[in-house]
Amino acid sequence: MIMQSIFWATLINTGIILLMTNAELQYSVLKMLPLHGQYPDLNENWYEQIGPQLIQTMIIMAIYPYLEIAIFGGLWFLYQILDKSCCCCEKYKTKATTTLQFINLYAGPEYLMHFKYSSIMTQIFVSFMYGLFIPILFPITAFGIINMYICEKFCLLYYYRKPPMYDDKLQKESLAIMKNAPFFMFFLGYWALGNTQVFFGERAALTHNNKPANPLHPVVDHGHYLNQTHWMFIMIFCFLVKKFIINSIWGCINMLKECCFPAEGGVEDNVGDA
Repeated sequence: MIMQSIFWATLINTGIILLMTNAELQYSVLKMLPLHGQYPDLNENWYEQIGPQLIQTMIIMAIYPYLEIAIFGGLWFLYQILDKSCCCCEKYKTKATTTLQFINLYAGPEYLMHFKYSSIMTQIFVSFMYGLFIPILFPITAFGIINMYICEKFCLLYYYRKPPMYDDKLQKESLAIMKNAPFFMFFLGYWALGNTQVFFGERAALTHNNKPANPLHPVVDHGHYLNQTHWMFIMIFCFLVKKFIINSIWGCINMLKECCFPAEGGVEDNVGDA
């Protein structure tokens, strides 16, 4: 639950607020929402102004594991120097008066795995959301995951306290959440690839100086025959069928199988009978 809360809060802050606060929805089906930003569509100006901000945010997230080691690890080492009053390597020289003070100073911080999972999932979701029309986000995310792998290996050996024995609950929850990332890619990609200014060379005339021009972007494109937006629509439809229909049918089949053919007890059931 903590991992999911951190993940959704980080994803909204990183990938959704930046999009919604700059959106002008008066020409879309969501015009009832009170959002009156600068960009009625993902047009050329959006790519020039918002795209670089998103790329910069993702680069910072990719190199943050090194910054975390440099900042918090440096403070941890500085506190040890202040405790010894020198930079010497004497193990038993300390100003701590209790065992607990010594452990808190030299044992390192606790390993919070849910923060690591949420950071990886945020990078993956943001790259899927915008990667179809900002493809550089995919290698940036891969670079960030590799950096986190290297830093976590190093920190688990030399920085963090010995973590407890984790089960596979966090892993299963994160995998279940990440299965929904393609839906964000197809949904936002469907809208981005249907931009008439970028992909079809059509530009609406500006009628009012204090209002953005109508992007001429319908929800369903009927005027350009078969194009890239229709393929995105097909992918969204297939994803939803797989998500809600096929998975539901398969779940019902598994429930019937368990009811009709219950699993027999194994060796573990008779361990205490000997």
